[in-house]
Amino acid sequence: MMQFNQYNLYSYNANIAQSSILDEVDNCKQELLRITEYDAVKDFLTTKFGKFEGEKWVEYPDISKYVYLYIDEEKVEFCAIKDNKQYWGRGWRLEEAKE
Repeated sequence: MMQFNQYNLYSYNANIAQSSILDEVDNCKQELLRITEYDAVKDFLTTKFGKFEGEKWVEYPDISKYVYLYIDEEKVEFCAIKDNKQYWGRGWRLEEAKE
């Protein structure tokens, strides 16, 4: 009869729990999926990463990820990069009020 090793099960469950936790970059991505308006996105990004104009790079060395941000008066861009490859990106444009 085979004996059950409880320590292997503990290790297996710990690895599953760690892999299911979203990191900071993926949390931003999830939040940005919900936001559709230019002003709301710009407010979110400047609150999260500080006020800036033009481009900004944010490095997360612990998880080997970067975030590329671009903000100007007409558009906002967010790109998530892991291992020097972009795996998610999105842009928003300011739409003029239609009369």
